[in-house]
Amino acid sequence: MKKIFTGVMISMTLTCSAFAQAVYVGVEGGAVAFKDETDDIANTYVNDYNAYSASVEQDAGTVALRPFVGVEFTENIALEFGLMSFSQDTSVEGSYSGGFYKESWERAWRTVDFSALLRPAADSQLHGLFARIGGHSTKSTYEFKSSLGGRENNSETKSGALFGLGYDWFFGESRAHHALRLSFTHYGNVAGLEDDSLNILGVGYFYRF
Repeated sequence: MKKIFTGVMISMTLTCSAFAQAVYVGVEGGAVAFKDETDDIANTYVNDYNAYSASVEQDAGTVALRPFVGVEFTENIALEFGLMSFSQDTSVEGSYSGGFYKESWERAWRTVDFSALLRPAADSQLHGLFARIGGHSTKSTYEFKSSLGGRENNSETKSGALFGLGYDWFFGESRAHHALRLSFTHYGNVAGLEDDSLNILGVGYFYRF
Protein backbone atom coordinates (compact mmCIF):
# COMPACT_ATOMS: atom_id res chain seq x y z
CA MET A 1 0.00 0.00 0.00
CA LYS A 2 2.75 2.43 0.92
CA LYS A 3 4.62 1.69 -2.36
CA ILE A 4 1.43 2.43 -4.30
CA PHE A 5 0.93 5.62 -2.29
CA THR A 6 4.52 6.70 -3.00
CA GLY A 7 4.16 5.92 -6.71
CA VAL A 8 0.97 7.95 -6.94
CA MET A 9 2.67 10.90 -5.22
CA ILE A 10 5.62 10.79 -7.65
CA SER A 11 3.26 10.67 -10.61
CA MET A 12 1.26 13.57 -9.23
CA THR A 13 4.45 15.59 -8.68
CA LEU A 14 5.59 15.07 -12.27
CA THR A 15 2.13 15.91 -13.61
CA CYS A 16 1.70 18.99 -11.44
CA SER A 17 5.16 20.33 -12.32
CA ALA A 18 4.02 20.78 -15.92
CA PHE A 19 1.51 23.40 -14.72
CA ALA A 20 3.67 24.98 -12.02
CA GLN A 21 5.12 28.45 -11.72
CA ALA A 22 8.05 27.05 -9.74
CA VAL A 23 9.38 23.81 -8.24
CA TYR A 24 11.52 23.53 -5.10
CA VAL A 25 13.40 20.78 -3.25
CA GLY A 26 14.67 20.74 0.31
CA VAL A 27 15.11 18.91 3.59
CA GLU A 28 13.85 19.43 7.14
CA GLY A 29 15.03 18.11 10.48
CA GLY A 30 12.50 17.95 13.29
CA ALA A 31 12.67 17.15 16.99
CA VAL A 32 10.64 14.13 18.16
CA ALA A 33 10.04 13.60 21.90
CA PHE A 34 8.99 10.16 23.14
CA LYS A 35 6.97 9.34 26.24
CA ASP A 36 9.19 8.11 29.11
CA GLU A 37 8.39 4.40 29.45
CA THR A 38 11.48 3.27 31.40
CA ASP A 39 9.69 2.81 34.75
CA ASP A 40 6.77 0.96 33.14
CA ILE A 41 9.13 -1.37 31.27
CA ALA A 42 11.21 -2.10 34.38
CA ASN A 43 8.07 -2.82 36.42
CA THR A 44 6.80 -5.18 33.71
CA TYR A 45 10.01 -7.22 33.78
CA VAL A 46 10.10 -7.43 37.58
CA ASN A 47 6.39 -7.90 38.30
CA ASP A 48 5.14 -9.77 35.22
CA TYR A 49 8.24 -11.61 34.01
CA ASN A 50 9.62 -12.36 37.52
CA ALA A 51 13.05 -10.85 36.84
CA TYR A 52 15.15 -10.04 39.90
CA SER A 53 16.28 -6.73 38.38
CA ALA A 54 15.74 -4.66 35.25
CA SER A 55 17.85 -1.71 34.06
CA VAL A 56 16.23 0.14 31.14
CA GLU A 57 17.79 2.52 28.64
CA GLN A 58 15.54 4.22 26.10
CA ASP A 59 15.86 7.13 23.67
CA ALA A 60 13.99 10.11 25.09
CA GLY A 61 13.92 11.78 21.68
CA THR A 62 15.40 11.81 18.22
CA VAL A 63 15.56 13.82 14.99
CA ALA A 64 13.19 13.10 12.12
CA LEU A 65 14.62 13.81 8.65
CA ARG A 66 12.21 14.83 5.89
CA PRO A 67 13.39 15.47 2.32
CA PHE A 68 10.62 17.12 0.30
CA VAL A 69 9.65 18.53 -3.08
CA GLY A 70 7.17 21.34 -3.65
CA VAL A 71 5.20 22.60 -6.63
CA GLU A 72 4.00 26.23 -6.62
CA PHE A 73 0.91 26.86 -8.74
CA THR A 74 0.27 30.48 -7.71
CA GLU A 75 1.78 32.90 -5.23
CA ASN A 76 -0.79 31.64 -2.69
CA ILE A 77 -0.99 27.88 -3.29
CA ALA A 78 1.60 25.09 -3.42
CA LEU A 79 1.55 21.31 -3.12
CA GLU A 80 4.32 19.61 -1.15
CA PHE A 81 5.35 15.94 -0.93
CA GLY A 82 7.73 14.54 1.69
CA LEU A 83 9.36 11.37 3.03
CA MET A 84 10.11 11.32 6.77
CA SER A 85 12.00 8.76 8.87
CA PHE A 86 13.05 8.36 12.51
CA SER A 87 13.56 5.58 15.07
CA GLN A 88 13.74 4.77 18.81
CA ASP A 89 16.04 2.25 20.55
CA THR A 90 15.28 0.53 23.87
CA SER A 91 17.35 -1.97 25.85
CA VAL A 92 16.80 -3.88 29.11
CA GLU A 93 19.28 -5.95 31.09
CA GLY A 94 19.27 -7.58 34.50
CA SER A 95 19.14 -10.90 36.33
CA TYR A 96 16.57 -13.65 36.75
CA SER A 97 16.44 -17.16 38.25
CA GLY A 98 18.45 -18.62 35.35
CA GLY A 99 21.20 -16.01 35.30
CA PHE A 100 21.50 -12.77 33.34
CA TYR A 101 19.58 -11.48 30.34
CA LYS A 102 19.78 -8.62 27.87
CA GLU A 103 17.04 -7.66 25.45
CA SER A 104 16.70 -4.80 22.99
CA TRP A 105 14.25 -3.54 20.41
CA GLU A 106 14.07 -0.83 17.78
CA ARG A 107 10.95 0.82 16.46
CA ALA A 108 11.34 2.74 13.22
CA TRP A 109 8.90 4.98 11.36
CA ARG A 110 8.71 5.81 7.64
CA THR A 111 6.17 8.41 6.54
CA VAL A 112 4.99 9.51 3.10
CA ASP A 113 3.06 12.78 3.21
CA PHE A 114 1.35 15.27 0.94
CA SER A 115 -0.03 18.69 1.79
CA ALA A 116 -1.33 21.97 0.41
CA LEU A 117 0.48 25.12 1.54
CA LEU A 118 -1.59 28.31 1.65
CA ARG A 119 0.10 31.74 1.82
CA PRO A 120 -0.81 35.45 1.85
CA ALA A 121 -0.27 37.47 -1.32
CA ALA A 122 3.30 37.98 -2.56
CA ASP A 123 3.19 41.74 -1.85
CA SER A 124 2.27 41.06 1.79
CA GLN A 125 4.91 41.32 4.51
CA LEU A 126 3.64 37.95 5.74
CA HIS A 127 4.11 36.12 2.42
CA GLY A 128 6.62 33.78 4.07
CA LEU A 129 3.91 32.54 6.45
CA PHE A 130 2.02 29.41 5.42
CA ALA A 131 -0.68 27.07 6.69
CA ARG A 132 -0.39 23.38 5.86
CA ILE A 133 -3.15 20.77 5.52
CA GLY A 134 -2.90 17.29 4.03
CA GLY A 135 -2.48 13.60 4.79
CA HIS A 136 0.11 10.90 5.39
CA SER A 137 0.73 7.14 5.33
CA THR A 138 3.08 5.92 8.08
CA LYS A 139 4.64 2.48 8.47
CA SER A 140 6.02 1.47 11.87
CA THR A 141 8.39 -1.52 12.09
CA TYR A 142 9.42 -3.34 15.27
CA GLU A 143 12.50 -5.56 15.73
CA PHE A 144 13.16 -7.40 19.01
CA LYS A 145 16.31 -9.31 20.04
CA SER A 146 17.06 -11.25 23.23
CA SER A 147 20.20 -12.86 24.66
CA LEU A 148 17.93 -15.77 25.61
CA GLY A 149 17.43 -16.54 21.94
CA GLY A 150 14.18 -14.76 21.15
CA ARG A 151 13.64 -12.64 18.02
CA GLU A 152 10.53 -10.91 16.73
CA ASN A 153 9.66 -8.64 13.81
CA ASN A 154 6.39 -6.99 12.88
CA SER A 155 5.04 -3.89 11.17
CA GLU A 156 1.93 -1.72 11.07
CA THR A 157 0.73 0.93 8.63
CA LYS A 158 -1.80 3.69 9.25
CA SER A 159 -2.98 6.75 7.34
CA GLY A 160 -4.25 10.02 8.73
CA ALA A 161 -4.51 13.78 8.40
CA LEU A 162 -1.85 16.40 9.05
CA PHE A 163 -1.93 20.16 9.56
CA GLY A 164 0.52 22.82 10.62
CA LEU A 165 2.00 26.30 10.35
CA GLY A 166 5.38 27.57 9.21
CA TYR A 167 7.46 30.43 7.90
CA ASP A 168 9.96 30.58 5.03
CA TRP A 169 12.75 33.18 5.02
CA PHE A 170 14.04 33.82 1.49
CA PHE A 171 17.58 35.13 1.24
CA GLY A 172 20.29 35.85 -1.33
CA GLU A 173 20.67 38.59 -3.89
CA SER A 174 17.36 37.95 -5.63
CA ARG A 175 15.57 36.57 -2.55
CA ALA A 176 13.90 34.12 -4.93
CA HIS A 177 15.81 30.85 -4.78
CA HIS A 178 17.18 30.09 -1.30
CA ALA A 179 14.98 29.79 1.78
CA LEU A 180 15.20 28.71 5.42
CA ARG A 181 12.13 27.20 7.03
CA LEU A 182 10.69 26.93 10.53
CA SER A 183 7.58 24.75 10.81
CA PHE A 184 5.23 22.95 13.17
CA THR A 185 3.25 19.94 11.91
CA HIS A 186 0.75 17.69 13.67
CA TYR A 187 0.33 14.15 12.30
CA GLY A 188 -2.80 12.24 13.37
CA ASN A 189 -3.39 8.47 13.53
CA VAL A 190 0.30 7.52 13.41
CA ALA A 191 1.18 3.81 13.54
CA GLY A 192 3.29 2.56 16.45
CA LEU A 193 2.63 5.42 18.88
CA GLU A 194 0.65 5.03 22.09
CA ASP A 195 -1.39 8.22 21.63
CA ASP A 196 -1.55 7.82 17.81
CA SER A 197 -0.37 11.37 17.14
CA LEU A 198 2.92 13.11 16.50
CA ASN A 199 4.02 16.75 16.71
CA ILE A 200 7.11 17.86 14.80
CA LEU A 201 8.90 21.19 15.27
CA GLY A 202 11.34 21.39 12.39
CA VAL A 203 13.91 23.60 10.68
CA GLY A 204 15.03 23.22 7.09
CA TYR A 205 16.29 24.61 3.83
CA PHE A 206 14.99 24.47 0.27
CA TYR A 207 16.03 25.70 -3.17
CA ARG A 208 13.43 27.03 -5.61
CA PHE A 209 14.09 26.64 -9.34
